Amino acid sequence: MIVDREVEKATRQNLAYAGAGLLLRGMEKEGLALILASQALYSTQLDQVMEALERGDIEEAAWLAMGYTHHPVLEKREVFRAPQGGWRPILAVMEREGVDSRGKGASLLTMAYTAHLGEVSAILAVYERKGLEAALQLADRLLETRTLAFKYGLHEVSGPRARKG
Repeated sequence: MIVDREVEKATRQNLAYAGAGLLLRGMEKEGLALILASQALYSTQLDQVMEALERGDIEEAAWLAMGYTHHPVLEKREVFRAPQGGWRPILAVMEREGVDSRGKGASLLTMAYTAHLGEVSAILAVYERKGLEAALQLADRLLETRTLAFKYGLHEVSGPRARKG
């Protein structure tokens, strides 16, 4: 079980990155499920999904991710949507790379203002590991699959929320 905050953060980023990779390979449902799970699952559930991925069992990982994030009685973390001012890390990438928001950077700008935290994690992980072009490709792909994401409830987590306070 994950106990260290930095390890948990890295695990969540790795799961988002794995989801991004699946999405870019055309495995939409699996990729979107892992991206959402990277933020919605508590650490024990996160461990189980990562164990399945590490075994190479993508179908099991996606099944667990979707099952946990949509289970009617399990508590899930809140899915954090984009803040009003946008996700600054994505905006910072655009500024650092000099990406024009009217040109090829339009999808990144859209994601900066509409993405949930799992999608932002995936974009930033892809940017850090594969560069700007791959991040732009992922942003485009995420926008292309928005209808599918909403159809499968991948922007909402059903069931009880964690207690605040």
